[in-house]
Amino acid sequence: YGKTELWIELLRMINYYLPLMRGKAMTPEETEHFYQIWQPLFDKILNVPQGMMHFDFHGDNILLRNDTPTSTDAFALIDFQDAALGPVTYDAASFIWNDRHYVEAPQRAKLIDYYCEKTGMDKQQFLDSAELITIQRAMKNMGGVCKWVALANRTDLLKVLPNFTMLPLQILPHRQDCAALYAWWKENVERYRGKEEKLAA
Repeated sequence: YGKTELWIELLRMINYYLPLMRGKAMTPEETEHFYQIWQPLFDKILNVPQGMMHFDFHGDNILLRNDTPTSTDAFALIDFQDAALGPVTYDAASFIWNDRHYVEAPQRAKLIDYYCEKTGMDKQQFLDSAELITIQRAMKNMGGVCKWVALANRTDLLKVLPNFTMLPLQILPHRQDCAALYAWWKENVERYRGKEEKLAA
């Protein structure tokens, strides 16, 4: 799981989210601009040790085993059919910045400190990777929702878009290396924030 896969997932924004919201497809020049914005950010995402990723790590996929409540085997994972080798920060980002189970800022800070303490990873290195993963995952999911709308007319799914759009907005304004991406977001996402509500109605 590397740059190619990260970009392929972002193409959902290009191919489904933006045509639905803008009413027209992105031009090749606009797509190339978006691609170039992400290139240095991909490097930061991947600038961590590589290892096994569950790829959908959140509370609904973590089960507590009542038969061994105090052992190291007390927890079980499900829904790992998409597991792959990639940045070890991916699952931590999925858990700490989750669109289904929102983690408040104080608890998030504790989880980040705990992760870095246990793994020995530099905190800034972790944030550089995990925060950018969070933005990339949110965009992938926004595009995924709109893919269902385009292919199966599932306009009812548009009501979950705010769950995804809130996560990048917690990160983009505070990262200097995301200035270009934040400008792109304001131009291509913020200006259409109300449209998904109208489409879902």
